[in-house]
Amino acid sequence: MARPSHKGHNDPLTDDERRALTLHHLARIEKAEAAVKAAREHKNHLMSTAQADLGKKIAVEFKELIETRDATKLRERLERTMRIARWRGLPVGAMGDLFAKSPEIDTAREAGRLAGCEGEDCRVPDGYIGEDAVAWTEGWHAGQESLMAAFGKLRMDVESDAGNEADTKDPPFIPPAATSEMPDPPAPPA
Repeated sequence: MARPSHKGHNDPLTDDERRALTLHHLARIEKAEAAVKAAREHKNHLMSTAQADLGKKIAVEFKELIETRDATKLRERLERTMRIARWRGLPVGAMGDLFAKSPEIDTAREAGRLAGCEGEDCRVPDGYIGEDAVAWTEGWHAGQESLMAAFGKLRMDVESDAGNEADTKDPPFIPPAATSEMPDPPAPPA
């Protein structure tokens, strides 16, 4: 049965012409697949040599070097990494307080801030005592303030976007640890 050609011409291809074109393209594709296989094997050999010289983790570095060949992409990756490190409380990318009593206090304050931002309960972890415990608690309160400010802004955005539909939508979720309500203490034993 004659079919229209792949280019949309009105001239139909005969079965013999279709067979000839199919075999022609198949031969070219098989050559390309063989070249891809040979290139992959060559690449694997080069990678093995590089890993023998530089260690197994060099493959990760190669990938990052290739992905960040463009300076803009590298800058974006660095900025994102620095922001996440700062969010996790690592002292990178910014000067610490020059008048802080000790780096341990700054570390404790950042750990508390992180716990407050994550909505954890205000329970000073073991190992923080004295000024470090106070700094951790101050950091926790600062993290809670940031979290509540963010929820407040989101709530305002939801209310302004909702217009007249504000009554039909659920309020934004606020994690229990982020509220000021504390559970009742357990009853004393009878």
